[in-house]
Amino acid sequence: MEHHKAKVVRIDEILKHPNADTLGLVKIEGYQVVVKLSDWKVGDLGVFLPPDSVVPQTEPFAFIWRRESDEQK
Repeated sequence: MEHHKAKVVRIDEILKHPNADTLGLVKIEGYQVVVKLSDWKVGDLGVFLPPDSVVPQTEPFAFIWRRESDEQK
């Protein structure tokens, strides 16, 4: 599990998604990550969690497991 660490990464480049107007593609540590273009710009910092990582269901990670419909209530 040593390789399953959350890392702060800087977005160096955002490529246009070929099949979606509102999505972009970012390469992080050899992975292709899909991002919402309106939420990210080059130079932004983000937290990268490698695939198959498990995080606790606590408030710092609520953005992963909470649905938008839950936030509107």
